[in-house]
Amino acid sequence: MRNCAYCGRENPDDAGQCRECGTALAAQPGEPQARQPDPADNSARAVAEKRMLHGALWCIGGIAVTAFSYMAAGGGPGGGTDDVAWGAIVFGDIQFFRGLTGKNEQPSTEDVGYDALAYGTRLETQGRAEEALEVYQKIAETYPGTAAARDAQKSIECLRSRIR
Repeated sequence: MRNCAYCGRENPDDAGQCRECGTALAAQPGEPQARQPDPADNSARAVAEKRMLHGALWCIGGIAVTAFSYMAAGGGPGGGTDDVAWGAIVFGDIQFFRGLTGKNEQPSTEDVGYDALAYGTRLETQGRAEEALEVYQKIAETYPGTAAARDAQKSIECLRSRIR
């Protein structure tokens, strides 16, 4: 039997993924190591891509307003006023490049701790209090001094009072 590195659940030796949380299981000696998916990787990437999209839309919108303003100003008698939507263009550029550089940022320890805390909560709501308790204890040990560890400690105390 192999234990999942993320949730600790026992799985058959031939399993490629954990039956509980879906995390790829560590390779047996002699097998090539597969990279285990980190749920925080996907969320950080999604935030970065959303920021890039919003930035591009703001920039394109600013350019469109500017182009419309120039066309309207040049078409009337005596010219007119033309506006450049600098704010939208610059804001869009900044957001786009923040998203572009944010794609390679590593998730914070706090984010990973809270992802694990959410997993413990799911176990608890499924009536698997002992397993949830183990997850909470692992969070408190792995991420000491963080808000996630403090929340895990509170969950441990609450869960132990209900189990007794």
